[in-house]
Amino acid sequence: MNDDLFVPERGTMAPTAKADAIYPSIIQIIEKINLCYSGDPSHREITEFRLFHIQAPEYFEIVILPRLLKIVNNNSPASVNIIKFENEILTRELESGEVDLAICFGPKFHRKTLSHRCQTLAQDELVCVTDKDHPAENGSFTLEEFVNRKHIYPTPWTTNTNMVDGWLLRNGQSRDIIAKANTYYSAIGLIKNTNYVLTLPRRVFDTLATSSHVASAPPIGFPRFTLDMVWTESASRDAGNCWLRDQVLLAAAMLNRESKLSTTSATV
Repeated sequence: MNDDLFVPERGTMAPTAKADAIYPSIIQIIEKINLCYSGDPSHREITEFRLFHIQAPEYFEIVILPRLLKIVNNNSPASVNIIKFENEILTRELESGEVDLAICFGPKFHRKTLSHRCQTLAQDELVCVTDKDHPAENGSFTLEEFVNRKHIYPTPWTTNTNMVDGWLLRNGQSRDIIAKANTYYSAIGLIKNTNYVLTLPRRVFDTLATSSHVASAPPIGFPRFTLDMVWTESASRDAGNCWLRDQVLLAAAMLNRESKLSTTSATV
């Protein structure tokens, strides 16, 4: 329809007003496609106890796992063990069946072999969190203001690169990281009564923030990301694994619906 959805901006691509307007509808379409792909979850169930092992980052534990446990607790004899996400997907463990699912960030932040299947669970954006007395000017950080602040870096998993610093490097910039924390929970407590900046996923901020925190918009062109579910071809034929993926999809759909309701309420 000749509508521009993305335009060049400071060496990257930024969404237009049209793209922002249709974004909620696109998410609904993706959710419906995911449900068609996975089949009807109500027709799958497990009858014997099974312990599922999921490799996942802290993000998954904060925003999706609580919803997943409510579903699992109500519907089946199953338990979930979360394995900390380190540098890469545990390919060998996935292939052997020691790990049932891997949850990782995308798109394409982690290597996936051709034998792996991948499905997007959710999309999110990054926000700049500060103490309420030290927000960004005009509610939004410019690139200059962002790099001139000191930063707290949450490190819920081990990685050689990350979205923020990779983006800054591509824009010829870097930031001053004054401290690295082990978790999102500990990192958000380090900015109290300081002018430090903590970059967090929006949904993590919505869950952990208190009245002493404020979220400002990041510099224009900041990256967005997806949360992806990865499994093997052989797992696709395992009834228990199929059931688990269905429940994860239901939990992710619950999260997405709640986010839309929250956004609508804020708009109203």
